[in-house]
Amino acid sequence: MTLPLLPVACATCISQSGQVTTMAANGAVFVMFGALALVFSAFIGVFVSFARRARRYAASQAAEGETPLS
Repeated sequence: MTLPLLPVACATCISQSGQVTTMAANGAVFVMFGALALVFSAFIGVFVSFARRARRYAASQAAEGETPLS
C-alpha cells in the first residue's frame, strides 16, 4: 500500500499565520536581515574611506611634485 504524496509540513516548520511562534520566527528573520545590512554597510563604509584616503594621498603627492610610488 502506497501513501499519497501530499506537500505538507509539520506544525513546527510551517505554523498557521498569526501564531506567536510564526511571528517570532518572522521577527528573528527581520533582525538577522538588519544585522546583515549593518555589517555590509560597515564594509562599504571602510572601502569608501580607503578610496577617499588613497585619492587624498595621491593628490598631496602630486602637489609636492612626487610620484605616488617613489
